[in-house]
Amino acid sequence: MNISRISLIVLIVLFFFGESLFNNAVKNIVPFPNSVNIVKEKPSEEYITKTKDIASLISEKDKLDICLVNYEFSKRVQGYLNQNVTGQQINDLYAQVNRDYFKGSLSGKYNVFADKIEKLFIEVVGKDQSKLTEDQLRQLNRYMLALSWNLQ
Repeated sequence: MNISRISLIVLIVLFFFGESLFNNAVKNIVPFPNSVNIVKEKPSEEYITKTKDIASLISEKDKLDICLVNYEFSKRVQGYLNQNVTGQQINDLYAQVNRDYFKGSLSGKYNVFADKIEKLFIEVVGKDQSKLTEDQLRQLNRYMLALSWNLQ
């Protein structure tokens, strides 16, 4: 058989059966999810409520990135449970993580968000340079998880 006959046969098959073949192929495509769940376990309602207004300050475009950064930070905070860290060190870590990840792209964009995060940090860890307790670190972890939950 030559190439022109094979091409003719393929065209005839596609003419009669092409639509059904195409529809079956399309049905098997898995759609992209409308949302991404980064935080799998829902934090307690107390923490979700406290961070909901903070999360509402972020535009849809930036929510996923800020969610990821806060989720990763919350996991890192847990790693400091048995170490001698101060509130200032944790605050510096949070600022450094954000600087490294965003590289200044959000500079000046979310000033109210930054103010509210600062107030949240002060509420949890205080202003003094004393060593943080395990309770303070766990509470900060929960707030950052809840913020991530609200951003996803």
